[in-house]
Amino acid sequence: MRPAREATSSRARRARLEADARRERRARAALLSAVAHDVRAQLAAVTMAASALARDESLREDQRRKLGFVQRAAKRIERLVDDLSDVGRLEAGALALELAPERVASVVDEVVALLQPIAAERGVCVVASVTGASTVCCARRRIVQVLDRLGSSAVSATPRGGTVRVRAELRGDRAWFAVDDERLGAPADDHEGAAGVADTPRGVDLAVAAGLVRAHGGELRGERRGEGGMTFRFDLPIDGRGDEAGGAGAAGDEARQVVSATRARARRPRCER
Repeated sequence: MRPAREATSSRARRARLEADARRERRARAALLSAVAHDVRAQLAAVTMAASALARDESLREDQRRKLGFVQRAAKRIERLVDDLSDVGRLEAGALALELAPERVASVVDEVVALLQPIAAERGVCVVASVTGASTVCCARRRIVQVLDRLGSSAVSATPRGGTVRVRAELRGDRAWFAVDDERLGAPADDHEGAAGVADTPRGVDLAVAAGLVRAHGGELRGERRGEGGMTFRFDLPIDGRGDEAGGAGAAGDEARQVVSATRARARRPRCER
């Protein structure tokens, strides 16, 4: 009887700990949401004032440069607030993903277009390559967000004149995405999974990226390359029969499904056919 009572007690303790953890995650998500709301309200006032000043034709060139800095800083703050909100929703398992077949080349092209302005400003070249992969099952906006966050971090860390590569390739029934940078002073040890990723520069960006990849049933990995720089990579399930069969468009809206982050962690999501 004693082993049975101990087992029951152990299960009860685990249940209490899990319930406490869920309450803590919900509390953090609620706090982040409240903070994000207040920051956005103040940020909207700054953005409106900066936009009004930008229309003043009497501004000198140096004043316009300083105003441009304020506008860019406001956009970065807005993005940071969005990222913090996503972190809270991911932790609480409250982030829903609308999955559908998406063309890999189209996703990579969209990411490169997002990265080009900041890359040009920093004097960094962005190169893209897609090998073999046709379509993937994903929430397109979220995977673009992942690659944009990884790419932005890579551009920020790469010295002027360097190159950032956004790659996708087919391996078996998975499409692998990777972002290579040429950052100096990369961490000495390889980084596997979200814990290692969070220790690298631009931790909030990478924490959000890791959470979104996990919500798709994958794992974001970061590792130092022997020749220098870092590579961040993750994989997604292949969906559809490829471009020859009409690509993602052939599947249409019937292929869409919504998966919560909690459910996605329990099993890899699959597109309905």
